[in-house]
Amino acid sequence: MAHALFSSNKDGKTVSTSDGKTASTSDGKTASTSDGKTAREVDEGSSSSDEDEFSRQQTHHENGDPPIITGIYEEASTEERKKKRARGPTIGKAVVQMIKKNEGNRIPVVVLPEMRAFCGTNASCVANEFGVQIRRICPTEGFAHSWNDVDSTVKEAIMQAIRDKFQITDEDIAEDSELIEVVSDEKAYKVYKDWKYAMRRHYVQMKEEGLDAFAHPYPGVTNAGWRYLIDNIFDDEKFEKRRIAGAKNRKQLTYQHALGSRSMPSQLTIEASPNKEWPEFCDFWKRTHTSSKTCTWVSPICDEIYANLERVRDEGIASGNPLTGEELSRIVLKPNKRHIKGFGTGPRPSSYSSKSDAKRLAQEQQIQELRAEIEESKKKDEERDQEIANLKILVAQLMNGGGGNNHSSW
Repeated sequence: MAHALFSSNKDGKTVSTSDGKTASTSDGKTASTSDGKTAREVDEGSSSSDEDEFSRQQTHHENGDPPIITGIYEEASTEERKKKRARGPTIGKAVVQMIKKNEGNRIPVVVLPEMRAFCGTNASCVANEFGVQIRRICPTEGFAHSWNDVDSTVKEAIMQAIRDKFQITDEDIAEDSELIEVVSDEKAYKVYKDWKYAMRRHYVQMKEEGLDAFAHPYPGVTNAGWRYLIDNIFDDEKFEKRRIAGAKNRKQLTYQHALGSRSMPSQLTIEASPNKEWPEFCDFWKRTHTSSKTCTWVSPICDEIYANLERVRDEGIASGNPLTGEELSRIVLKPNKRHIKGFGTGPRPSSYSSKSDAKRLAQEQQIQELRAEIEESKKKDEERDQEIANLKILVAQLMNGGGGNNHSSW
């Protein structure tokens, strides 16, 4: 499949939000606005009070605009400045540069039904944009535990901000299909959950280091929002059982793929031929679990898994019954009822049937039954109309015949 390619400029210093507001870059300077004007540098020592920041956020919300989350950072100590700066959250600079190189047009991204995910070279960009917009628009005061609980107006604001930058289409070049809506909602759910996990991990780390967690908010979160998260979210007993179960499941993951932020469905579609001939599964699995820097497995267990994949594949070929990638995955990597292992979380197994699928099938069956009833009713109506027409002809013949007999009797 051929999709448009756009190179990103990681050194770009200019970024603007979709609503025309200025955003802050990591070097402490104010980025340019959407109309191209450049604002002055922010004084390094200047800072606003919590009350002023909360008042600004509240006024912005009352005006009907989605809240823009900006961080209140404390002055770093000399020792902290000497430490190596870790990579912070993505703020969308690369996307702005990509749009500029695309002559101001939106970045194309495709969603394929068999992958059920964002596909192609721009899939990682749109996934990162979900994180940028969720962190920017979702309020931390009154923070929802799950994406499913986020207000619908906030969700729509996030989706509109993403549609302003990305042209997400399906195979039929439609931007409003049910498939795109489902894939986008699933991506937002995962990104929102990861954001919540990262904030709580930061909170736990502050406590483990003996620091005042309230005085060290997560980057991009206001002091008021951080207080709300600590008081109402992080230590909520209602969700403690779910958090423990999630931590247990993460420990069971013995290895990860070597694609970084790129998803397996995205890599599959990049390697696929224009007529959708997918790469051979064993070779694809090896490439995606081998480090490109060291040319070694990402985990020692991967060597054993690959040997089993090759063995089962060769046995199938020798018996005259070659196995598909899904069959190899089910035999060697073990089956999963929701996705095919080795293909990412998008593609569903052929045996998959969700509640929504069952509901859809029931609706389709009901529609077929109604159509059959309508056709039967039409057929009966036509037969009845034919009977009425025949009766009218018979009555006319009887009246004409009866009239002649009466006349002759006179």
